[in-house]
Amino acid sequence: MDQSKKRAWAPEFSYSASERLFYVFWASIHNGHNTIHFVTTKNWQDIAPSRAAVYYDIGIHDIDLTIVEHKGTYYGFHKPGDVNDRMGNRLSMSRSLDPKKDSFAKDGYGKEVFPGQSKPTEGPAVVKVIGEKRWYVYCDPFHHPLEAWETTDFATFSKIAVTTPKGAKHCSMLPITEQDLGRLLAKYPSNKE
Repeated sequence: MDQSKKRAWAPEFSYSASERLFYVFWASIHNGHNTIHFVTTKNWQDIAPSRAAVYYDIGIHDIDLTIVEHKGTYYGFHKPGDVNDRMGNRLSMSRSLDPKKDSFAKDGYGKEVFPGQSKPTEGPAVVKVIGEKRWYVYCDPFHHPLEAWETTDFATFSKIAVTTPKGAKHCSMLPITEQDLGRLLAKYPSNKE
């Protein structure tokens, strides 16, 4: 059986407005290493292992791809390599989500853009600050608390101090307003010790 059809590691999706199409991507084994695979969908009803294909292959393990679009460029944050190589999260860019038009693989292993990144690190997550032209990129070091960097242009990244719950690891984030947070805390008060 094709290894890509046995598991989907860290699945995510990104939307192409010009194609009106979702790209769903994940890491699965291909040629003996984790490689990014994908399917496309318009309705979320036709996702099936038989439609899976290699999205890109940089020739070594590659996991935890997350993509954000800004000014016509797609920025792909990912973890190339294995635990022992200490590569950390990297950035690759593409002009299209369609791998026939452009590929994140053209950047090889990707660019190191996070100053002061603890290594090894995986699990990048990007969140746009509500009402601002600013993004935070969170990364998950193996042996340290979550770390984060701020960017306004995806060219320069400044490390910022973040506080996360003890033991927090890989994360998904949904930006919410202070008003929404207040309503959630009122309905579900925390049980701080």
